[in-house]
Amino acid sequence: EQGIIRATAGLAYGTEISEVGINIGGEYLITDNISGGLSYTSFFVPDPLSFSSFNIDGRYYFLTDGPYVYGLLGIGIVSSKVDLGPFGTASGSDTGLNLGGGAYFPNSEQISINGQLKYNTVGSGQLVIQGGIAYSFNL
Repeated sequence: EQGIIRATAGLAYGTEISEVGINIGGEYLITDNISGGLSYTSFFVPDPLSFSSFNIDGRYYFLTDGPYVYGLLGIGIVSSKVDLGPFGTASGSDTGLNLGGGAYFPNSEQISINGQLKYNTVGSGQLVIQGGIAYSFNL
């Protein structure tokens, strides 16, 4: 429904790096079917590495009467960093296209369970499988 904001938190699994991470995000429904959102995922990779992604996605909701099913298209910025000890750190980032979809399954008016599959084209590509909870509220 237009004007709703959803805040999300959950777990993510990246198939290319074979690691689990924590994901947080939010979206604003511009119309009943279209939203824009931001998300950040930090993956639990072994030291001395760190790996994360920041995403800006647009969503189109095909079903808007629970479960809420959507497709997404966006931009993902993937960052990595290696701690080289006394030699400092080496870091880099790359930008790719996000393609995917997901759904929210309402438990109440404000709380939903969500799941999402997103493919990012950075490097050799990575499929990210996400699941978590969402809290919805109006401005």
